[in-house]
Amino acid sequence: MEPASITSHHEHDSGRWAFGNPFKGSADLFRRKGELWPCSKRFNLFSGEEIGSIDILTKTLEWRSEYGVADILSWGDLLTLENATGKTYVRGCDQSGHPLIIIKPRNENTSTYEDNLKYLVYNLECAVLCSTNEDCKFSILIDFEGFSLTNAPPLQASLDTVNILQNYYPEHLHRCFYISPPWIAFTAYNFIYPFIDAVTVAKVR
Repeated sequence: MEPASITSHHEHDSGRWAFGNPFKGSADLFRRKGELWPCSKRFNLFSGEEIGSIDILTKTLEWRSEYGVADILSWGDLLTLENATGKTYVRGCDQSGHPLIIIKPRNENTSTYEDNLKYLVYNLECAVLCSTNEDCKFSILIDFEGFSLTNAPPLQASLDTVNILQNYYPEHLHRCFYISPPWIAFTAYNFIYPFIDAVTVAKVR
């Protein structure tokens, strides 16, 4: 990744939310933009394909309902714990102005991967709120400094992450930047590579 790719990046302040506390007066905005944005984006993507487009949209709506995305603010205690070490947060933007989701595996502080995935979804929704570009895309920056087997996510968590990004946030990823990836990270990537579509693979830097 070239240094010029990042236009704004500041260290996370432990205990503070990356773009202000979303639990103060943001419920309506989360429900309005967070619930409708991915669905309308998906409809635009598949509106030219008669076969399967309604089914895909229906599955997205079902997933969001089952996952409780519309009630994301009720995840407060879970999010506070997951956020405590600054392992994932939305901060700054890339050179094209897309919000950055910054991930630091070394700061992993919990072992329940279901909660990790909910925290990921929360940050995806935060990136939605921060998006000002018409394409509504975001970038992901993974900082592998200090990465080891002790803080590596389970393989199933990685597969579920790919599933969420590809099936429920399609075409929303602008770029994914790897910083200082060790051999362990490449090994893990090789395991999940067969499950990643070619379009997504091309966005990894």
